[in-house]
Amino acid sequence: MTQILPMTMKSARLLLWITAVVCLSPAVAQNSFPLTGRVVDSLLRPVPTAVVATLAPDSEAMLQHAVTDGEGRFMLAASGRIRLFVSCLGFAPYVGEPFDVERATDIGELRLEGSAVGIEDVVVVAENPNATLRVEQGRMVYTPRNSASLAGGTALDALKQTPGVMVSGENEISLGGSTGVLVMLNGKQTYMQREELAAMLRSMPASSVSSVEVMSNPSAQYDAEGSAGIININVERGRSADGLSLSFNNGFSVWDNWRQNTELAFNCNTGKVNLYANYSHALGRTGLYYGMHRIQNGADYLSPTDDQDRRRTVTGNVGVEYRPSEHHTLGVRVDVNTLFGPGRTRTTTTVRDAATLDVESVLHASNDYYRQKGNRYGGTLFYAYAPREGERYALDVDYAFFDGGAGCLQPNRYEDPTGVVLSDDLYRSVNSRAIDILAFSYAQQHRLWGGTLHSGVKYSWVRADNDYRFSTVGLAGEQLDLSQSSRFLYQEQLLAAYLQYNRPLGRRVTLEVGLRGEYTRSDGDLRRSDGSPREHNRRRYVDLFPSFALNWKAGEHSTFALSYGSRIDRPAYQDLNPFEYMLDELTCWQGNPFLEPQRSHRVALSWNWRKTAVTASYTCLTDYRTQISDTLDVKRLVMTPRNLGRQHRLSLELFQQVRVARWWDAVAGATCYWLNNDIAYDRMRRFDLKRVAAIFSLRNTFRLPGRLRLELGGSFTTRRLGEAIEVCEPTGSVDVALSRKFLGDRIEASLGMSDLFWTSNWDSTSRYEGFYLRNWGKWESRQVKFNLTYRFGAPVGRGRSDVRDLEELNRL
Repeated sequence: MTQILPMTMKSARLLLWITAVVCLSPAVAQNSFPLTGRVVDSLLRPVPTAVVATLAPDSEAMLQHAVTDGEGRFMLAASGRIRLFVSCLGFAPYVGEPFDVERATDIGELRLEGSAVGIEDVVVVAENPNATLRVEQGRMVYTPRNSASLAGGTALDALKQTPGVMVSGENEISLGGSTGVLVMLNGKQTYMQREELAAMLRSMPASSVSSVEVMSNPSAQYDAEGSAGIININVERGRSADGLSLSFNNGFSVWDNWRQNTELAFNCNTGKVNLYANYSHALGRTGLYYGMHRIQNGADYLSPTDDQDRRRTVTGNVGVEYRPSEHHTLGVRVDVNTLFGPGRTRTTTTVRDAATLDVESVLHASNDYYRQKGNRYGGTLFYAYAPREGERYALDVDYAFFDGGAGCLQPNRYEDPTGVVLSDDLYRSVNSRAIDILAFSYAQQHRLWGGTLHSGVKYSWVRADNDYRFSTVGLAGEQLDLSQSSRFLYQEQLLAAYLQYNRPLGRRVTLEVGLRGEYTRSDGDLRRSDGSPREHNRRRYVDLFPSFALNWKAGEHSTFALSYGSRIDRPAYQDLNPFEYMLDELTCWQGNPFLEPQRSHRVALSWNWRKTAVTASYTCLTDYRTQISDTLDVKRLVMTPRNLGRQHRLSLELFQQVRVARWWDAVAGATCYWLNNDIAYDRMRRFDLKRVAAIFSLRNTFRLPGRLRLELGGSFTTRRLGEAIEVCEPTGSVDVALSRKFLGDRIEASLGMSDLFWTSNWDSTSRYEGFYLRNWGKWESRQVKFNLTYRFGAPVGRGRSDVRDLEELNRL
C-alpha cells in the first residue's frame, strides 16, 4: 500500500498549470536531443501515466512534456540547461536539480514517493492489494504483497509461489528447471549453502517479502555467481509515513501437526530519521514422509522414512536510517535469524534377494537429533550520496556470522527374517559449522557521452570451520572413532571490479555493455583425527564475465531485447570436504576435493507487450556439476558431487498478468524447456539424455461481495529430466485462501488451505546397468491456516529504503 500525504499548494498549482497548457506546448527546436528515462515508485515498480516535463532552470516555465507508458518509460526532446518535473496522482511531485543536455541522454530511473491528492473531503488512495508481475529487460519482478495464501508462511513459501521458481523437497532451488541459482537478500549474497539458506528463509515471515526479482541474464553490476541466474528477495524494512505505526499478526495452522506464528513490526518516522524493528517466531512441528527403493548387486533394498522436524524459528531486526538532506542517506541495521530444536527420523530397510524377493535381513535405523541449530547474526552499515541527477555514490559494509550444527544419536539394529537380532549398534555424531562473512563494496554512477556509466569494486572474505565427530556408544562408554572424525577449514577471498555503460542509440534503441572481472583465492584444509596427512586444496584463478543487451522499442507498448551473459558456480566449501558422513550403515554422503567451477553462457531474446512477456533462450553449461547417487561397494550407496560434462538447455518462457474482469485479476507463467545432459560418471558409464518439460503457474484474485477477497492459485510441473540421469515425476499443488479487512483496514482476517490435494512431491527414478534407484517423498505441505493481523498508529505505506534506492549499486 502506498502512503498518502497532502500535496503542497505550490505543487498542486504547478500540476494544474501543466495540465492546462498541455496542448499549447511549443514545438521543440530542431537541434534538440532525445532525453529518456523511467519513472518508478519506492519499490521500483513502474509508474504509468505520470506527467514528465522539462522546466527552465531558473523558473517554472514548462518547455516540453510527455506521459509515461505502461512500463514507466518516457521520451522527451531537450537541449541546454533544464530541470525535470514529474507528477502523478497518488505520489509526491518530483523536482530535480538543473543539468545540461548536450547529446542523447538516458537519465535512468526517477523515484516517486507515495502521497495523496486531497480535494475538499475526498482523498484518493493509490493501492493495488493483489500480487503483481512485470518483466522488463531480462528481469521479472513478482510482488506477492497482501497475499492471504502466504499469511503465516515463510520467505521460502513466497519463493515457491514465484512463477518459474521451483523448490524441491531437498530445498534445492531451481529457475525454469535449472539449478545453480544465486539467492540474494536485499541485493546481497548470503554465502550460504543449500540447507543453511533454506533454514534462514524458513525463519523469515512471508509478510516481510516486498518483492522477488528473478534475473536470468544479469548485467556486469551483479555478482557472477549463479549459472542459472539470480533470485533477489527484497525484505521490507520500515514501512510507515511520518509518525508511529505498529502491526501485529498472530496465526496458526494444522493438519497432522499444529504450528503457530507471531509477527510484530514497529516503525517511527520523523522525516529525517526512520527507526524500525521487527520480530517473528514460528513454533510447532512438521512431518516429512520419504524413502528409496534400490536394486544393487542382486539385492533389493526398500527404505521408507518417517521424519518429524520440531525445529522452531525466531527472527528479528532493528535499524535506523538518517537522511540529513535529499542527497545523503546513512543507515545501520542488525539482523538475527535463528532456527533451533530437535528432530527425529525413523527408517526401516528391508533387504531382499532381487530374484526371489525373499527377505534376508531388516535394518532399523534412526537419527535422533537431540540438538539442532542454524543461527545467522548480521549487521550492515551503508552510506549513499546523490548530488545531482544521474550521479550517485554508494558505500556498503556487511558482516555476518552463521552458527550451525547438530548432535545426533544413530541406533542401527539388524534382524533376520524371524526377528532375531543380528547386531545392535549405537553411534553418536556431532557436527558444527561456523561461517564468518565480511564484505565491502563501493559503486558509483555518472552520466557520460549521453549515457550512464556504472562502475564499482567489491571485496569479500568468507571463513568456514566445519567440525565432525563420530563415536561408537557401548556398554564400556563412548569411544571416538578417529577414522570417521575430521575438521575442515575453508577460506575464500574474492576481489571484483566492473564497468557497465548504458546509452540510447536514437529514439528507440538502447545499448548496454558491461565487463566484470573477479579474482578468486580459496584454501581448503582437511585435518583427520586419526593423524593421517593433512589434505590441502588451494585454488587461484581470474575470470572475466562480459555482458551485453540491446533493447528496441518497436511501438508504444512493444519492446524487444537481445542479451548475452556468462556466469560461474564455484564449489560450495562443504562439497570440497572429502570426508564421509554416515546417514545409516547402508547410505552415506561424501564430498569431492577435485570439484571445478562450472561456467555458463546464455543468449536470450525477449519481447514485452503491455503485461505480456515472452523470452526464448539458449544456455550451455561447461564442467557441469551436480550431486549423484553412486555405488560405494557391493551394498552401500554414496551421494557425492561431481563434474560430469556439459548441459544444454533451450527454453521458452511466457509471463502474463491480466485483468479478466473488474473483480478478477490473474498472474500466469509458463516455461517450456528442452534439456540435454551430455555427461559421464566414468569411462564405462556415459549418458546422452534429452527430454522436454514444462512448468505452469496461475494465481487468481477474486474481489467478492461483502469486501471478501478470494485467492486461488497453483503450479504444475511435468515429467522432466533431473540434474543427472534421474527422471522426475510430475508434481504440483493448489492453494486457496479467503480474507477480509475490518475497522477501516486496521484488522485483516484470513483463512486458507495450502496444497489442497496433497500433490506436492519429489519422486524420481534413475537407472543404469546393474543399478536401479527410485526416490519418493512428501512433506506436510497440506495445512489449514488462520491468521489475524492488527495495525495501529500511522497508516502503513512504503518508507524509504537505502537498499531499494541504491538497487544495483550496492549488490554484494
